Amino acid sequence: MPEHLTEYLFAVTIFCLIPGANTMMTIKNSVRGGFIDGTATSAGIGAGFFIHAAVSTCGLALILYHSAQLYHAIKFCGAAYIIWMGIQSLRNAIKNNLSGTDQQICFAQCSIRKSFTEGIVFNILNPKTCIFYMAFLPQFMDAHGNLLLQACILAGVHCTIFLCWQCAIAGFVHKAKALISKAKVRSRIDTVAGVALIGLGVELAVSD
Repeated sequence: MPEHLTEYLFAVTIFCLIPGANTMMTIKNSVRGGFIDGTATSAGIGAGFFIHAAVSTCGLALILYHSAQLYHAIKFCGAAYIIWMGIQSLRNAIKNNLSGTDQQICFAQCSIRKSFTEGIVFNILNPKTCIFYMAFLPQFMDAHGNLLLQACILAGVHCTIFLCWQCAIAGFVHKAKALISKAKVRSRIDTVAGVALIGLGVELAVSD
């Protein structure tokens, strides 16, 4: 069993509450398709934590850490995907602005499979999460125990807390449907989300 679970629970809760790319992705898709869309996206992101945990435990994160070329290749792929999602959000904002009115618009018909896939791809293409897991998880693991099992348990705790928080965000967005369904309001949200995602993608691309 992992060690210091109480400390881990506290630390990972703080990390989940800090707004970042994952939160912006959940908000963007919740605006697009409501609670189900946001929740499915969050589930995909959460599933990515298990992949990062397994990869980190198997030592591939160490390869990423020492192989600058491989690390940067994955980093640029992730950055490009994040920027592309931001551009899509800005396109939606422009489309709503061009409508010329503030008419009510419905949440888009979402595909749970598509939203889940977007979430998991969004997460696993971020090598920083893998490096984070490599540095963070060992602090709470018993070196003499089953490392893969412990990593999955810790990732499960992380995923559970993350999903609770992100689903609350998706639920809030859905409850605000009357406001968000106005074209101008959704346009502003899409603009903020788009700019934030593009900014995060650029920051990921140029960071060391």
